[in-house]
Amino acid sequence: MDIQKTVLVVDDSTTNRSILCDILHSDYTVIQAENGIQALTKLKRQDKKVDAIILDIIMPEMDG
Repeated sequence: MDIQKTVLVVDDSTTNRSILCDILHSDYTVIQAENGIQALTKLKRQDKKVDAIILDIIMPEMDG
């Protein structure tokens, strides 16, 4: 049984998130967030673990 890993992509740039999701989607389940606050909310609501987080360091509201 091959279980797909989950990656959270956090970036305030829609373009960057889109590019990363295009690269990752065939091998991973990808979750997106626009900032740190959204990322934490999505992590709390996840029913399965997130295996990796790719995030921008400088974002509005709450950064990396």
